[in-house]
Amino acid sequence: MLLLILAMPLLAGCGKVSEEPEAEEPSATEILVDEMAQKYGALANWPSDYDFTFQLQDKLLNQSIVFTASVDDIWRDGGKQYVSLSDWWSDYRFILEFTGNKLFDVVSQFEENDCFFSDVVGVARISEISKPTLSISGYPISEEEVELEYDTSDTLIFRGQLIDIEADACGSILD
Repeated sequence: MLLLILAMPLLAGCGKVSEEPEAEEPSATEILVDEMAQKYGALANWPSDYDFTFQLQDKLLNQSIVFTASVDDIWRDGGKQYVSLSDWWSDYRFILEFTGNKLFDVVSQFEENDCFFSDVVGVARISEISKPTLSISGYPISEEEVELEYDTSDTLIFRGQLIDIEADACGSILD
């Protein structure tokens, strides 16, 4: 009797057709990442699990990579143009040089269309990866004394040349 009670859940499942979970359709961003990786022969799924910065340097320096990020700032310095981008899901920051004026034109189009830099996909040739010490915290010990705590940052800074960048809804930024 005990055996029959234990076997009931197993027998109840017999004859049922198991349903395969439906494969999710790739997002517009995933499609764009794949297209840009193919177009430029760039690494799309570069390592995100690493213990030390040199491991990423060994794999990504002088390589073209595809990344997703948001545009933080655009500026000129010494006759060159730069764009700063950050990935909100990781601690990656990209500081990339670019050429041409098209980026400035697209920024004004983004503003006109209320289209912000939420899902930009870029391709860059990486020339430097660094992980600076950025965090200094202070805790008061007394009215005259503060204990300082230094900590390494989790942020990685990628520097290089922007090759191409596009936004899902707003079109191409650079050719």
